[in-house]
Amino acid sequence: MPSPLSPLPVTARQPAFHLLLIVAIGLFAYSDSFIVPFVFDDRWTIVTNPQIRDLSRFFTDPAIFAAFPRRFLGFLTLALNYRLGGLEVAGYHAVNLALHLATALLFYRFCGLLPDLRSAGASTATRLAMLIPPLLFVAHPVQTQAVTYITQRFTLLAALLYLLSCTLYLDAGRKREAGEPPRRIAPRYGGALLAGLCAMFAKEIAFTLPLAICLLECALFRGTLRQRLCRLGPFLALLPVIPLLTLLSGGHEQELAVLAGAPAASSLPAREAYLFTQPAVLVTYLRLLLLPVDQTLDYDFPLYRSLLAPPVLAGIGLAAALLAAAAMLFRRSMKEPNGESALFARQAAVGICWFFLTLAVESIVPLADVINEHRLYLPSLGMALVAGAAAGAMAERFSPRPVIATAAAIVLLLATAAWQRNLTWGDELLLWSDAAAKAPGKARPHYNLGVVLSRRGLLDAAENEFRQAIAIDPRHARARYNLGVIRASRGEYAAARSDYEAALALDPALAEAHNALGSLRAATGNLEGAISSYRQALRLDPTLADARNNLGAALAATGRTEAAIIEIESAVRLNPENAAYHDNLARAYDLLGLRKKASLERACADALKEQSNRRAR
Repeated sequence: MPSPLSPLPVTARQPAFHLLLIVAIGLFAYSDSFIVPFVFDDRWTIVTNPQIRDLSRFFTDPAIFAAFPRRFLGFLTLALNYRLGGLEVAGYHAVNLALHLATALLFYRFCGLLPDLRSAGASTATRLAMLIPPLLFVAHPVQTQAVTYITQRFTLLAALLYLLSCTLYLDAGRKREAGEPPRRIAPRYGGALLAGLCAMFAKEIAFTLPLAICLLECALFRGTLRQRLCRLGPFLALLPVIPLLTLLSGGHEQELAVLAGAPAASSLPAREAYLFTQPAVLVTYLRLLLLPVDQTLDYDFPLYRSLLAPPVLAGIGLAAALLAAAAMLFRRSMKEPNGESALFARQAAVGICWFFLTLAVESIVPLADVINEHRLYLPSLGMALVAGAAAGAMAERFSPRPVIATAAAIVLLLATAAWQRNLTWGDELLLWSDAAAKAPGKARPHYNLGVVLSRRGLLDAAENEFRQAIAIDPRHARARYNLGVIRASRGEYAAARSDYEAALALDPALAEAHNALGSLRAATGNLEGAISSYRQALRLDPTLADARNNLGAALAATGRTEAAIIEIESAVRLNPENAAYHDNLARAYDLLGLRKKASLERACADALKEQSNRRAR
């Protein structure tokens, strides 16, 4: 067995160097992510979300907390972003990357606390087992969906708080076993409990945190059953928090479906089909961790309705084999608890259990999509632990240098792949073209590609994508509505009206279609009919700023200027970044002779237009 003395230079053995290395790899992997635009449900989570417009409301308005109690902290950080930089995407990406780097650095500390270094020492093999997991985690391209996709701030924040709670608990346990006084232990234990409670208000994946604490307690520390229960009791008391918050918010499925990008809970797959499909999804998740190719924002994954389907059986067999391996590694680590081999076996076993435990919530609770890459963010820490343990075991048995060289090459390849993947995220057209190409039989990628093409004025191409979405899913109301928008822009009012009415027949609650129908009526001179449509849209969605603005314009055109001003002012409050709303408000003020107010609104509109032009350049 090689000498425990490290062959590396002294600087390469210092924790400060390790931390700088983790940060450098992370900065390289995401250096091109700061210009990635708002995509997918960023539009309603951030761009058109009135709840994040006023930061003070988060501390004074109970409705903000009641809207999404289990994601309150995530929305609070988005409100802070908006307060500091409006809709400048760079600030949102900077916060997401900072959370990712903080999680990776904290993971390094977590890995350092897993072995008992009083007995293991700090050999090269042990250092590798500590350093490789956070490097793999920070560089892996599968994390790009969690980090670069701004709305996944919820995942990042929950993972950071989850890991912080576990790390503080580990630290408290190590100090307790080292015989340190309670005054040194209590703050860490209390901090672990507080971080765990905060995680419950970041995202629902934190539900399993008390069970993760139990895993660490049973795998790494000694004690009688009574001692363990005393230490674990306060954490187990956190288990009801998320179920209680679910009751407070009136159920979880609708909320989670909307946040996942689905229009309603009715789009959720059947519970049995969702559960039966998850073993097959597990195989894809593990393949992505081992070989991160063919990544996409929107997977077209088949639903399975029988446990006897071959992909499902393969997933069940793989899960059983991994859990059996974890049990074997735990048993092996108990035979020689203080040796390096035992420590690596224990780390790998903890990693496997961590993977399955942290994946459990989104694998059991039916969501709009059976698979998403961001769901691997927290579970991937477990597989990174397994990889680090394997590297440490090989370095202990053979020579560290080949292991170090191989690990360095893998980390650089992963970081480069993450950088390359972020290039795809950087252009919405490229992102959805990639998704549609990889899921040609799924309506949603075609629909979203059509939206992007339409926004860029490529109407013929957009129409083709909407028609493909309708051919795949004839009940896709939004695709039918957008087809009407394109026809209306060409002056084909009769065809557009037919599309809007067809969309409303499929989904009578589609507020945008009522608003569009109102615009069509206004364009053909039927202002009273338009006003009726706008009011119907606002009954369905009071936060639809376009409908507020359009209603105001129609009221002004019929001489009801004071009522028009009320509506347009509401539109401006809902979306202060829209220059057209400010222009309309200026015109309405002019009609009442409010020249000073009109001048201020025009100046605001001009500033917003100039800002938009700068972004375009």
